[in-house]
Amino acid sequence: MSLRQRISRIFQFRSRLYLATMRTHPLSTVYGFDRGQPADRRYIEQFLAQNREYIRGRCIEIRDDSYLRRFGGDRVTRFDVLDIDVDNHRANVVGDLQDLNMVPDASYDCAVVTETLSFLRDPRRGVCELHRILAAGGTALLTVACLGREEPAGGDGIDYWRFLPAGASALFADLSWEVSVTPYGNALVGIGIWCGMAVEDLPQRAWRLNDPYWPCLVGIRATKP
Repeated sequence: MSLRQRISRIFQFRSRLYLATMRTHPLSTVYGFDRGQPADRRYIEQFLAQNREYIRGRCIEIRDDSYLRRFGGDRVTRFDVLDIDVDNHRANVVGDLQDLNMVPDASYDCAVVTETLSFLRDPRRGVCELHRILAAGGTALLTVACLGREEPAGGDGIDYWRFLPAGASALFADLSWEVSVTPYGNALVGIGIWCGMAVEDLPQRAWRLNDPYWPCLVGIRATKP
């Protein structure tokens, strides 16, 4: 057994012991980063892998360009990074997704926007701006959380919303998008996310089912005709 497998076994034992104690405090207060890969990240990466063909041409991503490089690679001709934080030196587009007046119409072929709409006071405005800055045939790939802890004050911003699949679809209505909404998750992974478990804490069987009645995260592919 490798060292990685042994560490994973230890994490799994500790997480199951935690559930048996019925504690009210979470196993992790940092989404599971201190234990491995946060559980929701597995779904985010699965969604982007399933839609990687849309990551091409002139692209923009929130906060950094790691997903563009990982899932787009040589198909991407332009890597832009958007952030409202002026101290993010990786961002070459500094602004609010709700009002990107500095970005011309039809500037991009793809926008990767993961776990961002929850922090917009008016997420519909953010969706409208994505529609404006995408070229005809361009695609926005977004993920939104259905559940999970509130971002603490002083973090990435004010945490306003959680979205169910129907609510995510409603954000894109009446804007001539071609929209595909995919829920990910099940009751077991949902418990893990609430408790702050990492991917390494959960058994492999936890990832075999996407139960539409117990979504943890929603992936949205919206293409501008």
